[in-house]
Amino acid sequence: MEIHVFSSNKKCDSWFSALDRARKYSVEFHPQGDIRAWTRKNGNGSFAYIDIQGMTEREVRTLLRYLSSAKSGSGSRTRPLLYGVIDPGGSIVDTAEIFHGGAIDYIGKAVAKGGIAPKRIERVARYAENVLELRETVLDQRTKQERRGRPPATVGGIALRAPTALLDGQKVPPPDTTGYRYSGSDWSSIEPETEYTFWIAYVNFNAPHEMAGRQSSQHTEHLVSLFQTAMMRYMEPAGGKIWMWRELEGLLLFPFDGRRNEPLLAIYRFMLNQNLVNAEELDQAVPISFHFAVDIGNTTYRQSGQTGTIISDSVNFIFHLGKKVVPERDLTVTGNVFHLLPERMLPLARAAGKFEGRHLYEIAVPSPA
Repeated sequence: MEIHVFSSNKKCDSWFSALDRARKYSVEFHPQGDIRAWTRKNGNGSFAYIDIQGMTEREVRTLLRYLSSAKSGSGSRTRPLLYGVIDPGGSIVDTAEIFHGGAIDYIGKAVAKGGIAPKRIERVARYAENVLELRETVLDQRTKQERRGRPPATVGGIALRAPTALLDGQKVPPPDTTGYRYSGSDWSSIEPETEYTFWIAYVNFNAPHEMAGRQSSQHTEHLVSLFQTAMMRYMEPAGGKIWMWRELEGLLLFPFDGRRNEPLLAIYRFMLNQNLVNAEELDQAVPISFHFAVDIGNTTYRQSGQTGTIISDSVNFIFHLGKKVVPERDLTVTGNVFHLLPERMLPLARAAGKFEGRHLYEIAVPSPA
């Protein structure tokens, strides 16, 4: 097995010295910046480790995005790149994100200091084989369905609405990030009266026709309160806040660091659990549905309750999208959000046209019974 290590750290040779002595693996070292050129021509049997020491947070984000979509090999023999991340400084706080992006291994400070043992590489190789086998099985199933002219009937047990078009994530237009002002992974550095880039989610819960005109305003307010409490049990762990609210609709804000997709996953989990929320939280004889529209955009931040005079194209856009376009029980995201979908959720997405010049994608969610 060939192992290619990309690092500008002089200590890196010593970390992999045990592999050289084992003579079972071929280890080659390259300058840190050569990773992109190497991926375009390397063989399918190779494995890459990239050392992120010395990189800025933004450089790391950009690199990880590239690695998650990179292919190894050439021509018809390409496959997803097998790679690991070396982080001797421990700069990555949530190491699970590395694996969510497609990495096969993560070497932190303690492991690097102790050296990379051959047994570790054996485990990594077995894990990589399992991952590749799973990916190839999924791709084979998609190919068979495409040849029949229709997408999979279900993905992970979730029935897809017809007609659903399978999307090639590589062909989806990339987001324009030039105006992004990253707000971080939490609220600790966010200051009022300052413009940041946020996850912005519109939410509306739809009172059934059977309830129309039958409930007092006091009952409706109580129902809204129950709904918000249930919703925030899912959103708060992902950093969400109710930012604006009027009657049966509102906006949620989540900090945005360019990498985390927990806000989207929290929204999806909440929608998957609509039946449970109705039964245990809202206590309604007639089930209540809700829908979300999610974008990534810029706005000046103010505390909730002080947002009345905010002028923001992103805020106007998401309100218009949620009110005019998104059907009941749907989750619709913009192209800015699509590129942060986990790979396992891509089969659930379908193109949903454009709105105000922006590409939209609908994420399949089971409807409440």
